[in-house]
Amino acid sequence: MFKDWEYAVFWFSLLVALVCLFAGVYASTGLVGPAIGVGLANFINGFEWETVTAGLFGLTAGLAVFSSAKTQIRHSIRQRVDSDLAVAFEVDHYLFGLKNIAANNLRVLEALGESKVGADNGINVWSVISGDGPTMRAAVKKVKADVKEYDKGYLYSKQSLSHEIPYDCLLCIREIISAYGLFDLPKPNEKSGDADAYYHQHAVLALSVIVGKSEKFSVDLKFERDRKMSVLSGK
Repeated sequence: MFKDWEYAVFWFSLLVALVCLFAGVYASTGLVGPAIGVGLANFINGFEWETVTAGLFGLTAGLAVFSSAKTQIRHSIRQRVDSDLAVAFEVDHYLFGLKNIAANNLRVLEALGESKVGADNGINVWSVISGDGPTMRAAVKKVKADVKEYDKGYLYSKQSLSHEIPYDCLLCIREIISAYGLFDLPKPNEKSGDADAYYHQHAVLALSVIVGKSEKFSVDLKFERDRKMSVLSGK
């Protein structure tokens, strides 16, 4: 509700108001005598404690109302911005699910084995370092089916919505779609080495891109929301 300075002023004003209140009540009892000094006693007994206390309580109440109004305005701006970015937040929710699927399958593929690519006379050659090649390829087929079953063309329908989705977020969508293509690579030729390693490594790369770009989409979207709120707030 309060910013730091508002918080400090509010509590300082309230504290001083309470001190003035108790001082005024004590002064009104007539118990303040010359024992504390004639000048100080006269000041305490003659000071307008009620007026000062009322003013300070009014200040704290006004500050509370002011901060509450600012909070309501900020909430209204937040609703407007979220409405403008509604499609992007829908995609963000979708990508959260896709990221979990990709991350889970990535762990499975990495646990099944490891593959690498090297170069032989300028030609990429894939090989299985550890694990069973046929098992790895079967797992890749399942991963591909899982991802496509979840997506069902959803991201393709969103990649051109430049008015509803921030540009940086659109780039993340397009890179994820490009990563889908790594699941549909043609059969490697004989010079490419082990086909199981070929499919396994590209699937690992595809899943890594999906996880990374899904997370970046969320970060970029939150940044854009904050930017829009700052602009509308006049900051």
